[in-house]
Amino acid sequence: MIMKNLKLISFVAFLATIFLFSSCDDDKKDEIKLKEVTVSLSYEDNLPTMANIEVVAKDKASGNEFKVPTNSNGKVVFELPYGTYEFKANEKRTIEGHDVPIAGSTEKVIGTDWDESTMMVTISMVQDANYVFKKVKVTLEYEAGTNPVAGVEIEARGTGASAKVFKQTTDDNGTATFDLSLGTFEFSATHSTVKDMIKTSYNGMISKAIDKTWNSASDVIKIKMIKSEKTQKIIIKEIYFGGCPSDVAGEKSFNYGEYITLYNNSTEEVDLKDLCIGSVGSNSYAMHNDIHENETQPYWFKEDWTPAGWGYFYFPNTTVLKPGQQVTVAVSGGIDHTQTYPNSVNLANAENYVMYDIDVYNHKLTYPAPAAVIPPAHYLDAVAYGPGTAWVVSQASPSIFLFYPQGVSPKDYGNDRSGDEFWRNSKMFPRKKVPSNWVVDAVDVFAAGYEKKNVKRLNPKIDNGFVYLVNKKGYTIYRNVNKAATEAIPSNKGKLVYDYAGGTNGVETKHGTTDPSGIDAEASAANGAIIIYQDTNDSGKDFHLRKKSALKK
Repeated sequence: MIMKNLKLISFVAFLATIFLFSSCDDDKKDEIKLKEVTVSLSYEDNLPTMANIEVVAKDKASGNEFKVPTNSNGKVVFELPYGTYEFKANEKRTIEGHDVPIAGSTEKVIGTDWDESTMMVTISMVQDANYVFKKVKVTLEYEAGTNPVAGVEIEARGTGASAKVFKQTTDDNGTATFDLSLGTFEFSATHSTVKDMIKTSYNGMISKAIDKTWNSASDVIKIKMIKSEKTQKIIIKEIYFGGCPSDVAGEKSFNYGEYITLYNNSTEEVDLKDLCIGSVGSNSYAMHNDIHENETQPYWFKEDWTPAGWGYFYFPNTTVLKPGQQVTVAVSGGIDHTQTYPNSVNLANAENYVMYDIDVYNHKLTYPAPAAVIPPAHYLDAVAYGPGTAWVVSQASPSIFLFYPQGVSPKDYGNDRSGDEFWRNSKMFPRKKVPSNWVVDAVDVFAAGYEKKNVKRLNPKIDNGFVYLVNKKGYTIYRNVNKAATEAIPSNKGKLVYDYAGGTNGVETKHGTTDPSGIDAEASAANGAIIIYQDTNDSGKDFHLRKKSALKK
């Protein structure tokens, strides 16, 4: 047999093999049997072939690898000894502005049956599923009589581990287009108008899976925009939940000392008397009992209420806040927690209020006797209609809403069992069906680390989004500044402090956020500025994760 000439690229890889044969008795030498093998790369979605893509042929027995770049037709030719080979290739292409990894592999036996003239190895080159992009058109749908609005920001938030967020703004038809990888996304939009202190909000959210069957030309995601109106006055400015490090190493945590700061965001005085502070009660990642079969959202989203679980606190006395004035309500302990845990907060302030109704809730760790500087007139009353010795609110993922009962006192409303609904259909766990038009503000917090399990709890009519909380680090959920409204106040000139650095975007790579306005609200207020905070009824747009409590100067 006439030996074929080995190509240079194969020669070096076989020197060891040739040496072994040459060491044998000449009469017993085995000839190296080679086959010419053509390999072609095949692409999906009509991607063109390219030259200089390295193709590897790996001998499964010896581990030897042979590498040849493709020609302009996407083909290479090897001369290989008999054996079983893995043929593979990988590359990166720029597709619609994205660097997309593409790879493929296949296995073939090269032996006496291999016909060089008719047989070919084909490697199917497939885009990485995380980098397959689809054009996704999203349209906002309004009730009859309301026209689409240009410039509304639509957010597409990935629900996987990365939880990436993409944003686009609508055109005159209320439509925006995204380039999205395959996966499930939560699409949401919020916008509002204010007239005569009445804020009209439009909120919508929908979850959709984008897969390879998505037709970019004809498929459209439609977000139903829900209209709600409320008087724009009292808001939640900051909540401190989730605990803080209790030791130097940060391995343990102290989980009390929670508080809620309320703020008069209007130009008029507001009385907090009869204002109730409620919560759904459940963790954001444990909502399976509230979602019916074949549904993805709690059943009350289809109605016009949000459950207040098992009890709530309320202001029993006249408590007037002037425009720009705030009040901090101690949720668990109106005392100086820093005396025992320096990383915690000092809530022993004469101006503070405290959730303390020992005749209703008497859990000792949650409700120690308030500091003497807090007058009893600042104690909030409680109504309990479910089990437990403390108000039920998730430490890791609080969902909190403020409401004024209409036509009935907070106490009578809580004690009235008619019209209740029941968690897990058990009479032991009644929840009040708080109508959306009673609610004046709300915030929905998701627990970090449960990205695939978190579910929104608050009815979209009162809050359309969510903000992440990283627990046990002393972080707070703090409201963003309405930059345009705050800068428009003439008396604020020269008083606003910029370059806000209190957000967690520099320390939390996954869920760190900051105030996009860039205004340092606390420093500006200390300068005498009047702060108008963002209030769109969307927690994801209205709040950020703050590194340190605003009470810790």
